[in-house]
Amino acid sequence: MTQGDLQNFFKVSYAAINVIPDELPEVAEALQRGRQFYEQDQDPQHEPARQSNRERNSHVPPEGIGTIPGFLYLKPIEINQVPQVGLFSDRPLAAGTWIGTYTGKLLPGAHPSQSLYAMLFEDPNAGVSLQIDALNHGNHMRFMNHSDSPNVQPAYLFHQGMYYVGMRTKCAVEAHHQLLYNYSKAYWEKLGIKPIAL
Repeated sequence: MTQGDLQNFFKVSYAAINVIPDELPEVAEALQRGRQFYEQDQDPQHEPARQSNRERNSHVPPEGIGTIPGFLYLKPIEINQVPQVGLFSDRPLAAGTWIGTYTGKLLPGAHPSQSLYAMLFEDPNAGVSLQIDALNHGNHMRFMNHSDSPNVQPAYLFHQGMYYVGMRTKCAVEAHHQLLYNYSKAYWEKLGIKPIAL
């Protein structure tokens, strides 16, 4: 499945490299608070949080935050006889392997979005709450499906002035096994949907 396929069949603008900031003032203010906390603040009491963020940044591959590994591929699947798309790897993966960043439009955390592709990002250290909504703009991560027993986990980080949700494998994954992430109980409750077990 190519980038053109994604755009034609799913009406998604493919954003391979970065999140797309929304123009809402609340988003700009949230990003400025993050910059202040992680790049400008000198309060020694905040150093543990900044050190934790530096450790998360160490998982970013040398090629950069927007890296899409060449071993990943999208494949049509069915869930309860409904056509879907899943994310797979063509080789075995070790725990901690970089899968990519969840890209999309940045919205305030309190935005009344009912998008199936909105991921909540909260940073209590900087007092920031955002949504990353991949409904109309996204990358391969948009097609990673839910599981109560996921093999991929998020790494929330502030990197070069922007908030990201990086995804890494949480355990070893066999070749051609679907990569799955736990969307969280709050996600399903907000949408009023009962998840399908994978």
